Amino acid sequence: MNNQTAKRLYLYLMAGFMSVFAFIGVTHAQGGMHHEADKHSRMFERMAQRLDLTDEQQTAVEQLREQFHAQHAPLKERLHATRKELNGLSTVDKYDEDAVADLADQLGELSKELAVAHLSFRNQLQLLLTEEQRAKMATYHEKMANKMERKTRHLEKRKERIERRQARHEAHAE
Repeated sequence: MNNQTAKRLYLYLMAGFMSVFAFIGVTHAQGGMHHEADKHSRMFERMAQRLDLTDEQQTAVEQLREQFHAQHAPLKERLHATRKELNGLSTVDKYDEDAVADLADQLGELSKELAVAHLSFRNQLQLLLTEEQRAKMATYHEKMANKMERKTRHLEKRKERIERRQARHEAHAE
């Protein structure tokens, strides 16, 4: 797989995860959970409207979201706790590379498990949609992937400009 194909696949996956999060209603432990729940409810409502979901489909999707959240909340909590623990190791006076490696492995496994669960959720969601709705969702994913790609290119160019300025500044300082 060439670099461009890999980048495009990554962007499609990210756009897919964004839509999954819109349906899941993920809340963060930090920040206002009520606010996050409202935000994701609005995202779900916009997606339901964009796809023109029937009342029956909306009920089925809501049940699927609730089931996913109930089943995977402990996994998300473990993922969050592992990240926090890993970040805490960087402030310890004595660096323990084995402990860091073990936590990084755990983090990778938890992330993998959650990614598989998200894609399974997305597949189940797709089964609830009509062919026309799936086409609309695919178009939306394509649009979001393109938007993310443009944003990534913009950020890369910005980073390059900053690096060039820093290099000129350093050369001028010498």
